[in-house]
Amino acid sequence: MAIHALITRPDLFNAYIAVSPSLQWDDGRTLHEAQQFFAKHGEIKKTLFFSLANEADKPNPMGENFEALRKTLETGAPKGLRWASARYPDEDHRSTVLLAHYAGMRTIFSGWNVVVDAKTGLYGGGLTGIEQHYRELSERFGYPIVVPEMTINILGYQLLSLKRVPEAVAAFERYAQLYPESANAYDSLGEGLEAAGKLEGAAQNFKKATELGTKSNDESLPQFQQHLERVAKAAQAAEHPAGKN
Repeated sequence: MAIHALITRPDLFNAYIAVSPSLQWDDGRTLHEAQQFFAKHGEIKKTLFFSLANEADKPNPMGENFEALRKTLETGAPKGLRWASARYPDEDHRSTVLLAHYAGMRTIFSGWNVVVDAKTGLYGGGLTGIEQHYRELSERFGYPIVVPEMTINILGYQLLSLKRVPEAVAAFERYAQLYPESANAYDSLGEGLEAAGKLEGAAQNFKKATELGTKSNDESLPQFQQHLERVAKAAQAAEHPAGKN
């Protein structure tokens, strides 16, 4: 059914998992139709994972047709088709389901996680890299995938720890743009601006974090309030240095 759906109504789904498909049925009808479909389509942006257990029939047309489909894709898969296959000789037709579905999901979502830059340790190599990563995922999966809160927040603090303050501020500003109702976003931006010496801007964002945190009963509200008090004291000290009237 999965392979039939792919080759007859390819717009229905963007990914397919076929566990022990009965490609031997009706003298290999689905196999032959699939071979014709792939030959006619120079490009198809889909993902296909298909697998086969230790099907006991001898001779084994199910296994032979499975290998025929695999060979078809090895020698001439359409551009853009992400595919993988596996055989599980230690599983039977029933026991293979869990293992095959897990492998299929891993195939579909391969490359989902942001790559960490080996030299700097930064997520995606920085803000530009992260946003590019999620743009590519959005194009691949066919729906908008926004940078997760935790990811962009961690990036900002990574940049702060490396003393790359302007980049950290840019990451936190983007965080607040993407998640305008997140109290934590404004608290993080406040810390970035505080590190940049922009105490007025920091205070404004800590105040915003406190307001949103109060409204949502955020468990981090005491921390937001402490940050606001800290930067207020720092701003006051900057305006009235000790020893001066």
